[in-house]
Amino acid sequence: MGKENWQRIYDDTDLIILDNFHKLPSAVQRIKGMVCVLIINRGTLNAEINEDHISLKSSDVLIMSTRVNISNVKLSEDLDGMIIAIREISSKALVKVNTHMLKCLFRLSDHPILHMEAEQRELFGHYHSILCSTLQNEDKTYQKEIVYRIVGAMLYELFTFIFTVNNIQENEESSSVQGERLFKQFMELLVSSEVKERQVQYYAHKLYISPKHLSVVCKQQTGKTARVWINEFILTDIKYMLENSDWSIKEISNYLGFPNASFFGKYVRQYLGKSPSRIRAASKKKPK
Repeated sequence: MGKENWQRIYDDTDLIILDNFHKLPSAVQRIKGMVCVLIINRGTLNAEINEDHISLKSSDVLIMSTRVNISNVKLSEDLDGMIIAIREISSKALVKVNTHMLKCLFRLSDHPILHMEAEQRELFGHYHSILCSTLQNEDKTYQKEIVYRIVGAMLYELFTFIFTVNNIQENEESSSVQGERLFKQFMELLVSSEVKERQVQYYAHKLYISPKHLSVVCKQQTGKTARVWINEFILTDIKYMLENSDWSIKEISNYLGFPNASFFGKYVRQYLGKSPSRIRAASKKKPK
């Protein structure tokens, strides 16, 4: 595939497929916030991902999550490759996440670059040819459906490759490492949320695991369940706002997502042992 043939071959906002890496710097904003797979056929690509330098060469594959930022992209003149960018909600429709895939995702969070052997290169070359043939077909009746299924098949092949290459096994050490990583991601979600959701299920969904699994991991890592951690963060926010803001108790309750001030008061008394008004009154008596 020569440089003169590189182009954006598909784009429906939820799925973007590029055959021209030389357009990547200008396309960075276009694919920001999407799950991206970069496949290098020839040449080199150097860039920074979340401020860490990466270097890709022929047969390398880079997989980036929605939380990854790529910058300072430098491409060799002979670069030939492919980008598949998928909006997260669409990726869930393309691939049903199971236990094996979760292990792969854990692996990829620390090691996002894979190197394909000849067999995998040939396989993905076939998929690319089928994709191009589909897009060149004059009958567009089911084009989107066909394209999505081809890309879905490519993703399943990619997960199979990742799992095989890394020979991911259930052992005490890997479980511990995965647990640490998962707990860190849970903490990042809590810290980054200005208004904390109270349900464990919300955070588990974000991390592609069950609420029970999240609570077990938190308990193993810290001795506290996920619900306890969530409550501690929420109570810290409540206490700070009661003691430092001029908002009414009803305004604080509404802002933090409680159904009403009565429920908010019961929640505060249950976990802090005092009513919101008593906590606020006590803070006023403290010497400044």
